[in-house]
Amino acid sequence: MFEWVTVSHFGIECFKKQFQQYGFTSVPQAGAECVVVCVDGRREHAIVIATEDRRYRIRNLENGEVAIYTDQGDKIVLKRGGTIAVTASTKVEITSPSVTMSGNLTVDGTITGTTDVVGGGKSLKNHTHSVSGTVSSAPGSVTFVPPGTTGSPT
Repeated sequence: MFEWVTVSHFGIECFKKQFQQYGFTSVPQAGAECVVVCVDGRREHAIVIATEDRRYRIRNLENGEVAIYTDQGDKIVLKRGGTIAVTASTKVEITSPSVTMSGNLTVDGTITGTTDVVGGGKSLKNHTHSVSGTVSSAPGSVTFVPPGTTGSPT
């Protein structure tokens, strides 16, 4: 399938078909560059086969690295050594009935669950602790006296 793009070539501005790779689609910003092929050498049958915008291109990738990026700085970089780096200027949104991952998760921030958080089979919403002994409170303090003690905390 293709998108229609406005192309200025040979001093003429016109709409051209922009062919794209399966699974990828984009709408180039005004001022992006493109490669136009004139089928059978006919200008009236020109098609866009590639687009590029050097204003926003990611620089300093290593040989073999691959990136998807936007003009707003959002990007996914498949880096050497098996790392995938995701940069989003506002948030990353995943819509799925289930997300599974293996390995460790490190979060530099707050984890929020809208229904429950379960760790090691224990629900944070429904998990309680039972206390045996005496609990007393006075303004500004709570005292717990374990069973079998005399009543004064040490």
